[in-house]
Amino acid sequence: MSDHTFKGKLAGLPFVSRLAGARGRAGLDYEGETLGGRTVVRTAPDRHGRLKRVLTVLGTQQSAMWVDDPYGELVFPYLQLFDVGIDALASRPLRVLLIGGGGFAWPRHVLATYPDVALDVVEIDPRMIEIARDHFLLDELEDRYGVSGERRLRVICRDGRDYLASLPGGAYDLIANDCFIAGEPAASLADEDAVVLLHHALVPHGIYLANVVSALAGQAAGPIDDLSEVLGTQFACVSVVPCEPESPVVPSNNVVIASDIDRPYPGAWATFSFAR
Repeated sequence: MSDHTFKGKLAGLPFVSRLAGARGRAGLDYEGETLGGRTVVRTAPDRHGRLKRVLTVLGTQQSAMWVDDPYGELVFPYLQLFDVGIDALASRPLRVLLIGGGGFAWPRHVLATYPDVALDVVEIDPRMIEIARDHFLLDELEDRYGVSGERRLRVICRDGRDYLASLPGGAYDLIANDCFIAGEPAASLADEDAVVLLHHALVPHGIYLANVVSALAGQAAGPIDDLSEVLGTQFACVSVVPCEPESPVVPSNNVVIASDIDRPYPGAWATFSFAR
């Protein structure tokens, strides 16, 4: 897991978030329809009384941020595991693509923590982008890191697979897939044709990673097994970094990492090699 934290970085930014240090107020922030269905944004205390803002679609949590530290600590641990991919790549600067913006939790963290990363975020739903601007500080991100600022952030409203098909070879050093609609991953990014596009869009020895809800072993391990096999049609090595390795037969969030070279990822539960 990355040693990077946001503590001490906020003071160095030339702006102060409108939520920085806020005690905030609990309540309903938004309710309406998005591409995925009924969507709710609500600010509420956790069991320790700390306020967090949560985005849900059809009752499934999609994104969240701490009101008192919106650019720092990530609410969902699996997003911190995405940093493993960035930390594994020695070259700088890095060109990174995230498919699935949602509440832009990982982009906030990445842009504030890694000054040598340029990030493109592809989000299919224009309404979700508006919600992120209104309730999850995407407007601040764009002001600071977009075309009028450091020029390290681009937000692209487009279907992820269509965008991949439009790319030249070697467009990105790392591609991260956090594309879900409600609780279901995007099937269009999990077949062999999609993997061809992903592999083509990466530089040699680049990294693709995806969030997969699955058990590590047993009858509920199908999603991990299936995705690993599909990725192995193009990539030489596939590693699995779980959020909850102590419960291998219980479905949970895992980060699946594919590349053409074997790397020692911290916390890896297994690495599979495929003949090329």
